[in-house]
Amino acid sequence: MTVLTVELDEAVVNWLRRRAEREGVEPAVSAARLLEEASAEPDPLEFVASFDSDEVVARDADAFLAEHGFGQS
Repeated sequence: MTVLTVELDEAVVNWLRRRAEREGVEPAVSAARLLEEASAEPDPLEFVASFDSDEVVARDADAFLAEHGFGQS
């Protein structure tokens, strides 16, 4: 593991401490998670299944959209 030292504004440090407290972890752990999230390569297929629904199945989509006025002026 590599140690990284970063100088941060006091407001950012306080925010990071509060976030870590909410997560129940040390601030260094929360900071490492944030850096991992920020540096992660985007998944080009992330949108797949983003339109998944427990309410509507494909065969009922047209009726569902009509019921909710989609496409009507």
